[in-house]
Amino acid sequence: MAFGWSNGAYRCHRAFNGDSTTTNVGMSFLLNCPNCGERGVNEFRFGGEVASRPAPDAVDGEWSSYFYFRPNVAGVQREWWNHRYGCRRWFFALRDTTSNTVQATFWPGEQPPVTPA
Repeated sequence: MAFGWSNGAYRCHRAFNGDSTTTNVGMSFLLNCPNCGERGVNEFRFGGEVASRPAPDAVDGEWSSYFYFRPNVAGVQREWWNHRYGCRRWFFALRDTTSNTVQATFWPGEQPPVTPA
């Protein structure tokens, strides 16, 4: 596989098959900014999983867990994203980590949109 840097984002460009032919294996997906609309994920910065902040007087172990440990679930998780090449605003996304599909995006302070089961 050939790898390269583009605008600070690590991406896979293509894979080489045994017979010297190449196949595109893009690792991109589309993300819907609540302000600007749908854009390629390369315009955004991933901010990590959303976690509840401990109380200011919490013990060191709670703060250590907050900073260094994440559930990293195989399924839908709430994540922070920043539209760095657009409106530069932070928002939440509900993303399925097993299929890398984004189910919804919304502003902090709002409830996630209801998706049919």
